[in-house]
Amino acid sequence: NIFNNGGENVEPELRITDGDDNVMMTLTDRGSTATLAVTGDATFGGPDAVGPRSVTVQAGGTGGVASMEIVSGNVDDAILTINSGADQDSKLVFVDTATGIDGATFELVNRGGENVLPAFEITDGVNTLITIRDNGAFGDMEVSGRVDCVNFEASGSVTLGDGLADEIVINGHIRQEDITFDANSDGIR
Repeated sequence: NIFNNGGENVEPELRITDGDDNVMMTLTDRGSTATLAVTGDATFGGPDAVGPRSVTVQAGGTGGVASMEIVSGNVDDAILTINSGADQDSKLVFVDTATGIDGATFELVNRGGENVLPAFEITDGVNTLITIRDNGAFGDMEVSGRVDCVNFEASGSVTLGDGLADEIVINGHIRQEDITFDANSDGIR
């Protein structure tokens, strides 16, 4: 059933219900804008759809904010899932459209097609800044730039630098009774 609720509301509403009067969708007139409410799931496109599909939330004017909320009930989790096809990447992209050095792009990327081991990356749209690789029971993290931290603790193998020209500078003291130098990992110092 399709209803035009013009007289019942301060803001006129187009309502679609099923035969039992369960509201499936409403479109509420807010003057210069409208609010769309769907009581179930929404799918745009599908496995047989041709061409790209998109949903845009856009604010206009000054002081406008474009937002999207994922709200759970009191006993449920709130989850945003981005699924890609097999061996494809899933990305969440943050873009500042300012020109020149004032603009920026950051991507959170689940690499699906380019890796033997699953990898999560943070990129600037071109360069990989951080990579976390899933090795099963543990993960490896690689940072392409500088890491500043007050306390750094690592377990397992730690690699500092990737070539003989790299410098390792220690601006403090080493708090360790025994230091072993074993260049070829043969157990002989």
